[in-house]
Order: sequence, then structure tokens, then C-alpha cells
Amino acid sequence: MHVVVGLSSGRGIAVRALTGREEALVAEMRPPSPAAWGNAVLSFAAADPGSGEPIGRDAVRRLSLGDRERLLLAVYVATFGAADLVARCQGCGETVEVELDLAGFLAEAERRGRFSEAIDIAIEGDAPSLRGRLPLAGDLEEIAALAASDPSGAAEELLDRCLRTAGGPGAPNLTPERRDVARAALARAVEERDPDAEISVAMTCPNCARAHDALLDAATLLRGRGLAGDQIFVEVDRLARIYHWNEADILDLPRSRRLRYLALAGEHGA
Repeated sequence: MHVVVGLSSGRGIAVRALTGREEALVAEMRPPSPAAWGNAVLSFAAADPGSGEPIGRDAVRRLSLGDRERLLLAVYVATFGAADLVARCQGCGETVEVELDLAGFLAEAERRGRFSEAIDIAIEGDAPSLRGRLPLAGDLEEIAALAASDPSGAAEELLDRCLRTAGGPGAPNLTPERRDVARAALARAVEERDPDAEISVAMTCPNCARAHDALLDAATLLRGRGLAGDQIFVEVDRLARIYHWNEADILDLPRSRRLRYLALAGEHGA
């Protein structure tokens, strides 16, 4: 199955289901962070719609955060189809499950228009004029280790990566107060111009009727289906024992057929 996703630049990217071989490669990856893991998945599954060639890791790192999220959701749709989001109610703690219309979300995102990554930030007083860009997928990967141990430091690093002054990258001449202004302006720019950078889903708790929003993180959704674990190897092991096929032949099967053979084996008590 293929899904074509329109990027904020207007370019279309084809996303296909992961093959068994790629599922195995993904499961064996030991990336330094979830951000790096998600970028690596896209380096397999995202391709130029004309040539069919993967766009590669460098192109993935240049994606806006919203484009990255949409492409990862498209990987989910192409590989697994329907999805549910499970979250805990912020009021009573009850587990809430919502069926997601990912295909509908991706179609709606196509109608939101295009935007430029370049941004202008006005700061009052004698501060240098600032120009910048929206955060990119590569930025997430670069600050991931720092974010795990020092979220505030990671926010400062992201600000410096996205802003530049007349004197060069970053905003070294800004006072702490003006850095706060610049940071808030960057956050507003992301919210207004790259809204899919952080996707929320409205949920209502069936137990206490409290309505709240839950974060939909595409990489977490994918990892929840076992792509970051040993599920593919468990499936290969079982099929090899039952049907005496070799690993290469099993990994060459489309995922839907692999699961069908496993279901048939289960029906016959194998």
C-alpha cells in the first residue's frame, strides 16, 4: 500500500508499507533517541513518487516537524491501517480509547496550504534584527540527548539553532529577557505555521465525562505496534517452525500475508 503525502513545500512524498526486511532492520536499530528512530524509519519508507527511490536520511532531517509527523502517520496507515489512541483521563485516571481517522487527518492536512520555513522576529529596543527558521527533524535528533537530561537547556539550544542575527547563527547578543521574547515568538510561529508539529486528539472520558486533549505522537504509535521490539523475529520464528520456510522467504512476504499464515496456523492449533 502506498500513501502520497504533500509536504509544506508543495512537494509530494510517497510513503509505503515497511517490508519484512525493513521491519527487521528497524527492530535491530539501536538509535540514540526516539527522534533518531523515527527519522531512520522515514529513511526506509519515504520515497520520491517519481523514481520510487528512498529520499534518504539527509532529506528526512530537513523536514519540518509537521511534515515529519504526517509522514510517520502515513507509514502507520500504509503498514498497519486503522489505529486507536489510548490515553489516561486527566480527571479520574480511567483509560480512554479513541479510534483515529488517520487517512482523514492526512487528507485534511493537504488542504491547509503551504508555508515558508523562514520567519522574522521583531524585538523592541536596540537588539539586533532576527531572522530564523522553523525547527526541523534534524534539530529534534540533535537536541534529543540534551532534552532527556536538561529540557531547559535543550530549549535554549533549539532557539540558537533556529535563529540567526546579522552577525551570524544564534542570538548571542540578546539579554535573557529578549531571549524569552524570541523563544515565545518561535513557539507562536510553529503553532501558527506548522500546526502538525504537535497533534492533539480530543477525547471524552466515558467514566467521568471529562473532555481533554491527548497528544498523538506518530513515532510512539508506530513503536506501540512492536516495530522497536522483537515482534518480527517472533513471527519469523513461528512461521519457520510451522512451515519450514527460511528467514529470507518469510521476510519477503507482505505483512498482510505473513499475518494470514500465522492466523491459519493458529486456527489449526499449530
